[in-house]
Amino acid sequence: MWKKRGKKLAQKRKKIGIAAAAVIVAAAGSTLIYYNLPQTKVEKQLTLAAKYMTEMNYLEAQEAYTEALSIDEGSVRAYRGLADDYAAQGQLDEAAEILHQGYETTQSEILLQNYCATVLKRLPVWTISGVVLPCWNQIRIMKVSEAF
Repeated sequence: MWKKRGKKLAQKRKKIGIAAAAVIVAAAGSTLIYYNLPQTKVEKQLTLAAKYMTEMNYLEAQEAYTEALSIDEGSVRAYRGLADDYAAQGQLDEAAEILHQGYETTQSEILLQNYCATVLKRLPVWTISGVVLPCWNQIRIMKVSEAF
């Protein structure tokens, strides 16, 4: 009788051990899959790039944003971050180029708005009645002022 009990107990322990091993393998597998998902890799690069930006380490930030875009060329955050990086260095032409490329790739209205704002920052400004206006408004202002 003791032998049967011992055998049953050993079988139970074996089943529990197999089940525990299966759970461990499943958890390890799902963790491995999660960390290799493209979105997880992009998030990691974007977090790293943001850290570099706060440290004003622009070259490292550019590399991280570029790596994020190589993983997911549709990442609006990566395009915006890379453009912000260039703008922080006073490279507005490059920032506008990145935003335009991002818009062409993603069709994101946010990137289009940022592109327009960046382009306007590069244009000379006119002051009329104490109001600073981008030069593209010059034509509209002239037509309005001609009417008076």
